[in-house]
Amino acid sequence: MRIVVNCSLRKRTLIRSVVPLVLTAALLLPATAGAKTLREPTTGLTLKAPKGFKLKYRNGVFSLVAKGRYAQFMTIRSPLSLAGTGEAMLTGFKATKVKGKKVTDTQFKASAKVRGRPVALRLKQVGVNTQVVVFGGSGKGNAAAAMADVLGRPTVHAAALSAGQIAALDRILRTRAGEPVRRANVGIPFKQFQAPVNNGASAEVPDLPGWDFNGTDTGYLYGGHPTDGFFELGGYIFVNYPSSPFPYPQYPTADMPLPDGALQNVWPAWKKLSGNYDVVFQQVAPIAGTENNLGTGYLSQAYEALFTVNGRPLRGVFNIGVSDNAGSWFTWGLYYSCAAEAVDGPAGILQALFHTWGSWNNSAASVARVQTALQTIASTRPIGGGPIDPDVFQNAADNWSEYIRGPK
Repeated sequence: MRIVVNCSLRKRTLIRSVVPLVLTAALLLPATAGAKTLREPTTGLTLKAPKGFKLKYRNGVFSLVAKGRYAQFMTIRSPLSLAGTGEAMLTGFKATKVKGKKVTDTQFKASAKVRGRPVALRLKQVGVNTQVVVFGGSGKGNAAAAMADVLGRPTVHAAALSAGQIAALDRILRTRAGEPVRRANVGIPFKQFQAPVNNGASAEVPDLPGWDFNGTDTGYLYGGHPTDGFFELGGYIFVNYPSSPFPYPQYPTADMPLPDGALQNVWPAWKKLSGNYDVVFQQVAPIAGTENNLGTGYLSQAYEALFTVNGRPLRGVFNIGVSDNAGSWFTWGLYYSCAAEAVDGPAGILQALFHTWGSWNNSAASVARVQTALQTIASTRPIGGGPIDPDVFQNAADNWSEYIRGPK
């Protein structure tokens, strides 16, 4: 028996089978085939895109734009988790009708509407940095920028893109090189912290992963992150005079300098002695109007500073006071409060720590700390040196500024 094959039918079947494969292959082909290199002159960022695309930069945000579609993107160093950064972005955009949210250790995806225009938000964790991209399309609608308030350059109209269009734009973005990391403050949450000791101080501290906090019963409060920054509030140590016959081994030794000398020389010696930290100051600048801000009994000043800790560059603010401990022959006193962030770390850390500093409340410890200081100073007086006039010490204590003592 001879079998007759309908060639026309077979051809149509073959076409129906092959066409989807061809379309699929077309989507998988690099979107940059036959592309040219676009370069943003301000930053030097480059990427490869097909004809018809333009690369622009405004307010720290890049825009890749073509007819019917766009991608706005930037790379940031966020102090939050990837999920936290994504949620902060959606909040900052005032996004509504959020859907399709997917979160992994390295990616955050969501679709939403911003000012009524549909957008797709994509975040990708690359090392310590986070790549942020907002995809949108143009079509009929009122002129408005989907991300005008947050990501910079307005896009005239916004409409939803298909998954294939987003994938094609994403392939173009993967070719980018030389992108700077923007210091974008995504917003840092806070939590109330109370030092778990008697008379422990309290403050609103950054509610961020990897940060630790603690304090002592003197009102001293401190906290930090291994790489991003730290603060110390209400620190006070004794410093041995070089001539002291009975120096405290746990404290540094130096003649009493002016506050800037205490910051640049004595404070690093204390950090080396107490924690084996190597601190080196590169720049120290006094803050105008802060002279003698700690009140009677102190020479004091606040400073802005650039410095390194074990080679890691930081910037911060220090409030330094030195006191002769009412004429003690053995020691003088060094007071310090400070807040600092890593130069190459997440944005917004120092600003957040200023909030912590401003919310610091050590009122529960102020009276106890004054009494302890008086007793310690009294114990360092030389034998046979004569009686101590308690009124002298009490007068000095009463004149300490509220900055030292905390809110009453």
